[in-house]
Amino acid sequence: MKRWFLYTISFLFIFIITNYQTYSAEKYGDVIAKYKIENGEYVITQEVTYQELWKIDPNTREKKSIKKAFSIEKFAEHCESIGENPLFFATVKEYFFLGGWAEPRHLTIFDLDGNKLGIAPNWEYAEQFCDFY
Repeated sequence: MKRWFLYTISFLFIFIITNYQTYSAEKYGDVIAKYKIENGEYVITQEVTYQELWKIDPNTREKKSIKKAFSIEKFAEHCESIGENPLFFATVKEYFFLGGWAEPRHLTIFDLDGNKLGIAPNWEYAEQFCDFY
């Protein structure tokens, strides 16, 4: 009887511990970079197949997902002929409707709300027209 009870308790303990998940405000996944831009805090995390940009609310410390992309690259203060400031560059992998993907061939430019503003062919081109942080 004692052995059965101990096995049952042990099993329940292991089951609870292995299935318990915390959802704290600081848990984002694998944080690869943090930035403070214009009084805002932004965090880039690495997920299994993509990176994600999060905006952190300074009062509540809650996170808001801004954009998921193959790679979040750099932040820019300003780029010529783009009215939104600041912005960020990302590499976006696009998928075919029946499977497979096209390799990214350009950089995509987004505002800090995740809205697409344009594209750049490469870093040499972007560095001519943008001021990066």
